[in-house]
Parts: sequence; C-alpha cells; structure tokens
Amino acid sequence: MNNKHIGNKILSAIVLSAMILATFGGCGDKNSSSDLSSLTQSEIDAVQKPGLKFTYGEPVESQNELDKADPTAPAVTSASENNSNNVVTSVAVVTDASGNAVTEIADVTEAGGAVVTEKVVVTDDAGVAVTEAGGEVVTTVVNVTQVVQKTEVITNIPQSSGGNDTQVTTSGNNNNNYQSNMKSFNAMWLDVSEHQNYTFNDTFIEVKVKINQDIPDGKYPINITWPDFACYDPEMIGKPVKTDHSVNGYIYVNTPAESQDIPSDGFVVYAENVEAKQGEEAVLKFAIKNNPGICAVNFHFEYDENAITIDEAYAVGEFEEISKGHLD
Repeated sequence: MNNKHIGNKILSAIVLSAMILATFGGCGDKNSSSDLSSLTQSEIDAVQKPGLKFTYGEPVESQNELDKADPTAPAVTSASENNSNNVVTSVAVVTDASGNAVTEIADVTEAGGAVVTEKVVVTDDAGVAVTEAGGEVVTTVVNVTQVVQKTEVITNIPQSSGGNDTQVTTSGNNNNNYQSNMKSFNAMWLDVSEHQNYTFNDTFIEVKVKINQDIPDGKYPINITWPDFACYDPEMIGKPVKTDHSVNGYIYVNTPAESQDIPSDGFVVYAENVEAKQGEEAVLKFAIKNNPGICAVNFHFEYDENAITIDEAYAVGEFEEISKGHLD
C-alpha cells in the first residue's frame, strides 16, 4: 500500500477532529466558548457532529493488484510466481464438508483446446433408436464429457505495505473471461458535541449488495484497507486510536463459507464472511470488538464492483442511535 495514501487516510479523521476542537475549545463547558456566539445551533451541530457519511465507487488507492490481474485465469498444474508483482497462483481440489473431492462433468478437449465431439444415435423415451421415414437411423453430434475433480484457482497477492496477503479463490473452470474491478467504499463519522468518546461494539455498519448475475462461482474479497479512528482527548487534539487487529472477509458465491479466526484480545475490526448465489441480495457486516472509546471513524474497504452492486449502507446496533447514518 502506498504510504502517502495511508497518511492521507489516517490524517483525515484527525484533522477533522482538530479543526472542530480548535474552533470550539477542547475542554471545559462547551457552551462557554465565545466562538459559539455567532453560530446557530444547527450550524454548531453541523460542525461538531456532521453525521455518518458514505461514499463508494471510487478507484482504489491501495494499488491492489486485484484491480489489474485477472483472478480467474486458466488453471495451472503447479504454483507459479510472477516476478514483477510476486503474485502466486495455485490450483486446489474442491472438497466437501467431509473432505471428499467434489466432482463435476466437463467437456473433453484436445491438446489445442478444441472440444471433442462424437456422433450418437438419437433414441426415444424407451431407448429405441429413432429412424427417418426411409428407415435410416437418426444421429446427432454431441460433446464428449467426462467426470473430473472440481478445482479452484487460489491467487495470493502480497500487500506492498507488508500486511497480510490478499487471497482470491475462484472456480477453475469456464472463468477465463472474468476481470475484477476493485473499488473503494468509505464511511466517515465524527461527534465531539458532547466532549466524550463512544464505546459501541459488535456490528456497527451494514452494506446491502446485489450479487451480479453472470459472475463465476468462488469467493470475492472484502478488504479493510484502512480502519482509521480517533478519540476525544483534551491533551491531544484528534488522538489516533490504532486497531490491534483487522480481519478481511469474503463473499462466497455459490460456495460454502469458511470459518473466520477473529481475535478475542485488543481493539478488533472485521468484515464477516457471507454466502450468496448469483442474482441474490447479501448483507456485508462490519463489526468492532473491545472498542476503547472513539469519537471519529474514517473506515475504508475495497470490493469488486464487477462482482457486486451496492444497494444501500447504514449504521446498526449501538452505533445506529449514535450516528443516525443511512445511505439510500
């Protein structure tokens, strides 16, 4: 991730807090400041607690290689490495809950990729060959098929900032034309009107999406690219609050979701895994654990715009009453 972008994101919430606290005073009776005398109550509220704002569909700032590389490239028989961006792609056999290989019917192809066909006799429901008026047996050309183990392509993309790898998994068959298009979603909130911090936990933001109809089966990343928080502290204007753990999630399309390892210690923000099928609606859920107390949020995640369409976003839980934020 570009360090310049990191700096911009972390400073945005801090600077916003600094502007407000510098204008109205960072301590004491909030109504005692003479700076408030020339402003109406609505103007004061607009500056001290502007509400929860959502923006989305912006090009990604992290230079994520998912925006450039095709995550559904043709299957390979062994791991390979791209020396220019350290992308490592491998193929794994899909297994069911019992660990058994999942099979599917696939066309037989020649070395050049052409589908193998054969001429077969057309039969009726009773299995008797169909003949023409002159007694000649009717035949038709069909693709030759075989039962094969279902595979999936796993692409590991190291983050240039040294963070956790980004992993994209997609089905290994018939997905050669798919191209991801990573975009950024941002939620921003600030409230210093009460000169205090808020300690909401659990799910705090939900984003309702539509799974696009023609995408391949597989899992699509929901990457928390920068969770930027700040707290109210009279000793330090816009004091940043660093998360101890940030856990990405995935949208599993027509694929069973895997379990997530969510740390129990420290300040944690995470995206929950979700299952859905093509054409269905799904709700992306973002949660917080062990919130130490914050007054500002500048929360970014990246999603594949070719895989999902955002419908609406809103605050939930304790955060709903605090922020009163909603995107239609």
